[in-house]
Amino acid sequence: MIQFRLAVALPGLDAGGLLALAPEVEALGLDELWYGDPTGTTSFDATYVITALGGVTAVTRRIRLGAFVELDRSSGALWLAEDLGTLDQASDGRLTLGVGAPRDDAAAAHDLLRRALTAWTGWTVGGTSVPVTPAPAQPFLPRVLASDWGEEAADELGAGLVTGPGDAAPGGTRLRRVLRTVEVDGDDVHAHLAGDVAGGLRTWRETAAAAGADSVLFVLHSADPELLRRSLNVLARVVMPVLRCADFQVDTVSESAWRWQEELTEFHELPPAPAPA
Repeated sequence: MIQFRLAVALPGLDAGGLLALAPEVEALGLDELWYGDPTGTTSFDATYVITALGGVTAVTRRIRLGAFVELDRSSGALWLAEDLGTLDQASDGRLTLGVGAPRDDAAAAHDLLRRALTAWTGWTVGGTSVPVTPAPAQPFLPRVLASDWGEEAADELGAGLVTGPGDAAPGGTRLRRVLRTVEVDGDDVHAHLAGDVAGGLRTWRETAAAAGADSVLFVLHSADPELLRRSLNVLARVVMPVLRCADFQVDTVSESAWRWQEELTEFHELPPAPAPA
């Protein structure tokens, strides 16, 4: 049985908007909350992303946090290692690192990321190897790379891949994880599904399975908090049950989701959010 984790990225929000919405995302039962833009539409400075998520650690307890950052020549491996270690400690080991496609020299970006990820075991200073602190709370910091990095680089860095609709399914068997993105731009998830709810849900599940994914990452570009709340509620109430059910239950669960969607369209209101776990 394939059960997918449900992740959401909210690149349209500023840090304050993210902080306000994060507790609601957790209360809805979603598995991961990402900041930054896994689709590469918008570039986010690593320091900004990590600082914003630092605030989120204070208002959440369970949900995993994803920091999707861009690396360029101005990025410092030492600073990145310190910031990531601090954020993982603050979140009690809930951090996953995501890295976008290299902006400049791919080889330089690879070297920078490698040095950052190994800094906690030893950073050479004056010929002496000194561990960078604080180290992450997790013995191994989970990390995923944009598909542009390729499977060989991902395997070398102990990373997974973020794949989109235009990417071929990874062929490697040693990848730690694969996230399959679904981009929702301009509309909420409700409108995105309108017309063929059950078919759309099956497609998302089947596409993720074909890609070898363990998670489906919904990238919601809206900056409107109410539109995002509507989308998040649909993800929790309609999409998540289909991603988590057994294969033989997909048709039944999709049908139930379709009925709920029809009622939502008719009455123009959302059911109450589920109580926090």
